[in-house]
Amino acid sequence: MSDEKAKKRPAKKSAGRKRKLGIPRDEKGPEMPPLPTGEGGDLIPLSMLLRYNTFVEVYMQDLDGPAAAAAAGWDCKGNKKAQAAHARWLLANPYIRTRIEQQYRAIMAKTNATVERVWEEISYAAFADPVEAYDEDGNVLPPAQIPERLRRAMTKYKEGEHGVEIAFGSKDAALEKLMRLHRMTDNDKMVLVNGEEFLRAMEEGRERAAGRSK
Repeated sequence: MSDEKAKKRPAKKSAGRKRKLGIPRDEKGPEMPPLPTGEGGDLIPLSMLLRYNTFVEVYMQDLDGPAAAAAAGWDCKGNKKAQAAHARWLLANPYIRTRIEQQYRAIMAKTNATVERVWEEISYAAFADPVEAYDEDGNVLPPAQIPERLRRAMTKYKEGEHGVEIAFGSKDAALEKLMRLHRMTDNDKMVLVNGEEFLRAMEEGRERAAGRSK
């Protein structure tokens, strides 16, 4: 085909390309039709209820809304933007929000995974000193002799042919999370503070964490 003929060919419209991907016009954004909520007289058909429950079950595994939407039947043929829109659409539904809250509370009660405990575990990883896991001869101590705070930071303790192998969580990742908690970062950029500001930020962070755990 010559360059002259190629120039005369009309360009395809973006809307046409979107329809080719299989994205219904009412599923591209906030104009999607409302889903049944189960509130008042807005009954949820059994078939839709099963899809709701599938969405909640998958979502609670790793909090991946688009993947949960796809698993529940809103596939969108692999279009990431449409899947994300469906996830927001579903997470705004009162029935789904209630089911997620019920699941969340059940998990919290069973595992005691409070906000305070989560940050406590992160702090153990952030301030872990591997030296405390070894004796004077450089051998790994038995688990019972390793300080509890260090054991809780460990991700591996395995006895093998060549001795005991141990590993710890990422110190950098844990420190970054703590810095975010204490507002020592701004817009994902590290902020340098002096000692007094650091202590004040630490105290404010502890107060916020205590407030969220109540």
